[in-house]
Amino acid sequence: MKPDLEVAVLTTSQAFAALKEEWKDLYEDSARSTPFQSWPWLYSWWEAFGEEGYELRLITVREGRLLVGLIPLMLEHWWGFRKLVFIGCCAQMDFLARKGWEGKVSEAGIRALRQMDSWHVMDLRDVNPAAASWNIVQRWDGPRTHQLTDCYLFIEVKPWDRLLTSLSTKHRNTVRRTLRRAKEDDVVCSMLAGPGEAEQAARRLVARHRELRQGRDITWTHTTPQFESFIVAAARRMANEGLGMMLECWHNGKVILSSFTLIGDKAMYAYLVGVSQEAVRRYQWSSLGIHYTLSIARDRHRAYVCLGQGGDSYKQKWPHEDVPYYQIIVGRGRILWRLYLAYLSLRAKGVSYVKADSTPKMITNAIKWLRRLTRKSLH
Repeated sequence: MKPDLEVAVLTTSQAFAALKEEWKDLYEDSARSTPFQSWPWLYSWWEAFGEEGYELRLITVREGRLLVGLIPLMLEHWWGFRKLVFIGCCAQMDFLARKGWEGKVSEAGIRALRQMDSWHVMDLRDVNPAAASWNIVQRWDGPRTHQLTDCYLFIEVKPWDRLLTSLSTKHRNTVRRTLRRAKEDDVVCSMLAGPGEAEQAARRLVARHRELRQGRDITWTHTTPQFESFIVAAARRMANEGLGMMLECWHNGKVILSSFTLIGDKAMYAYLVGVSQEAVRRYQWSSLGIHYTLSIARDRHRAYVCLGQGGDSYKQKWPHEDVPYYQIIVGRGRILWRLYLAYLSLRAKGVSYVKADSTPKMITNAIKWLRRLTRKSLH
C-alpha cells in the first residue's frame, strides 16, 4: 500500500453531509456501484433512522486529497454487544472504490477495522456475488463466514410481445386482459422525474403502500413517520441526480398504483410499490407495474429490471434470473463471533416455527408483542 493512502473513520452527520460532491464523483467512477450506494440514498436513510440506536462509522480512503474509497458502516448496540452493519440496512449493499482501486481500498478498510476497538462482529447483509466486499472477507485474518440469505429476481428487458410469449398461456391471457381493461378505463400512467413532483408522489406512494398491505405482511419500519421521511427525501434527491423516478397510474383523479424505482447503469431496481384496494380488486396490479417499468427500462436502454427478493409468487411467473445474495459475518474474536452465529441459528429456527401453520395463535401473538416491545426499547 502506498504510504500516502490515508484512512479516516467519520462519526458525525455533518461529516457525512459534507461528502456529497466527492461521493458523487467516486460513485460515478466505481465499476460496481448501484443506486443503493449513492450519497442521496444513504444520507436520506441516515437522516431518518441513523440517530436512533446507531453510531456512524463511515470509512473514507484517500490518495492525497482524492477520495478513492468509501465503506459506509454504522455501529449497532445490543445491550453491550456491538455490531457493524452497512448504513441503510437495504438491499444491494457494498463499498465503493474507484476502478482499479478495489484491492487497495479493501486493505485500507481492514486496517481501519483493526484500529476500531468499538465492535465485536461485522454483519454485512444482501451482498451479491460480484460485490467488492468479498475482497475484505478474503483478506480478513480473523474468524469469518458467509451464508446464502436470499435470491433477487432480475428480468431481462426484451420487446414486450417477445416477453409475453415466454409466459404460461393462463398468465399471458391475464396480463393482456389487465392491460386491456386499464386502457378501457382510461388509466393514465406517467413517470415523474422532477424533484418537486417526486416528493409529492412519494407521499402518495407511502399511503398506497400501507393501503395495499392493510397492516398485514408489512415491514414494521414502513409504518413509521421516519420511513415516510426517508422515502420523501430519497425520492427528491434521487430524482435530482437522475438516480430514481416515481411511476404513478391514475384513475378517476386518484392514484391507484405507485412505485419508486432506482436507476443504475445496467439495471433498474423496483424498490417500493403501493396499490389502492380499488386496483387490487379490478386489475392484476403486478402486471401493470411490471409492464410500465419494463417499458421505461427499455426506453432508457437498461438490460435488466430487478424486482427485489423473489419470494412473492407473482414475480416467479415472469421469466427471470435468480441472483444469490449472501450474509457475510466477520469477528474480532472467535468467542463472540461463535456466540453470534449460534444466536442467528436459533433466531432462524424461531422464525420458521412462528411461520409454521401448526404454531398456536397464542404463541405467534405473544412473539409479535415481544418484537414490538424490543423495537421500542432499541429505538
